[in-house]
Amino acid sequence: MTVERVRGTLASMGQGVQNIPFWKLRREAARPFLQAKSRIATTFSTPYHDLVLARKRTTSPGRLPERDRIAIFVIFPHKGLAASHLRTIRHLADKGYAPLVVSNLPLGDAEREQVLARCWRLIERPNYGYDFGAYRDGILSIGEQLGRLQRLVLVNDSCWYPLPGSDDWLGKAEALGLDFVGASASHAVDILDVDDLDRMTWHFDMARKDSHYGSFALSLSGRVTSDRRFLRFWKRLVLSNLKEKVVRHGEIGLTHWALRHGFSHGAVYDARRLDEEFRALPPDVLLHMVERLVPAGDRQSYAKKKDILRSARSDGIDRDRLEKFALLVVARLGMSYSLADYLIERHSFPFLKKSPLWLDAESSRILLEITEEMGPEADYILAEARELVPDRMASIA
Repeated sequence: MTVERVRGTLASMGQGVQNIPFWKLRREAARPFLQAKSRIATTFSTPYHDLVLARKRTTSPGRLPERDRIAIFVIFPHKGLAASHLRTIRHLADKGYAPLVVSNLPLGDAEREQVLARCWRLIERPNYGYDFGAYRDGILSIGEQLGRLQRLVLVNDSCWYPLPGSDDWLGKAEALGLDFVGASASHAVDILDVDDLDRMTWHFDMARKDSHYGSFALSLSGRVTSDRRFLRFWKRLVLSNLKEKVVRHGEIGLTHWALRHGFSHGAVYDARRLDEEFRALPPDVLLHMVERLVPAGDRQSYAKKKDILRSARSDGIDRDRLEKFALLVVARLGMSYSLADYLIERHSFPFLKKSPLWLDAESSRILLEITEEMGPEADYILAEARELVPDRMASIA
């Protein structure tokens, strides 16, 4: 639809076109073309990967044997292969899994040898589709083995894992006896504006359209992997280099695929009764938790946090307000981001998200404090964390 046709349509409806900014008319005129472009890109993105980009993919056998438990570990070593990458691979192998490492960047010869000495298989691929593009390549490469697996684990290097002295997530995920297990779940509660604290209630429901188990750590039973529809999901997965589409088709899509097909599901670190957990905290612990909430780039949450803490220090602790605010931030951002300090300290959470280090100065400050407090055993994490902080960090104020 051209700008002239838009003007004509509006005029025929009796609206004053002369009062409508030209940029709005141009935007509406361009909308059908942008939508068509998006549909075309979505339609051809996966075939483009499979027919063109996949030719650049290489697969190498590692030194470890095949097992009936496979862990696909996705890495993006943009600053080189890190000590934490090797520790994760070794941890997966020590827990009885055959590590299948998928790198979204090519490795140097020395790095490749280090990985091959510790894994069962290594795939190096072009960085297309983020973690789900890499998961897909890993899963399609073991298509024949899927029916024989006892367990399939999906993890990626968006987190440091496992943290020194932390929980055995792999063991706990299996012990739940469920088919589809995450470390945590997100967006299963109404997301409110930060000024709507009075309306904040914690009604946790995985049936919500955007709810999902975090793709940074998933554990799937043989009942899932042996289902032919599981492999079909991955073959048909829409790949994209737009993060929003990856989350929609991949992270949310996989969770709701499992729910639709009746697989039992849950999270090791269960947020269903998080409101009750907060209610049982001593006032000083509750206040400390709010002080260490990670805003993860959310300006509204950070501004409200400053306001609430200022009020608590000057007027005294308002438990209800602190609890509701903490729940609201978790609902907006997800517990693995916002509650990093609390989860590690009180639940021995074995994951620490990396991205808040470069999202804003406040998040970066809190995460660096967390890694410093882990002690000498986490020196390698602290060193990597400092390297990830940009030279110029934007304020979120």
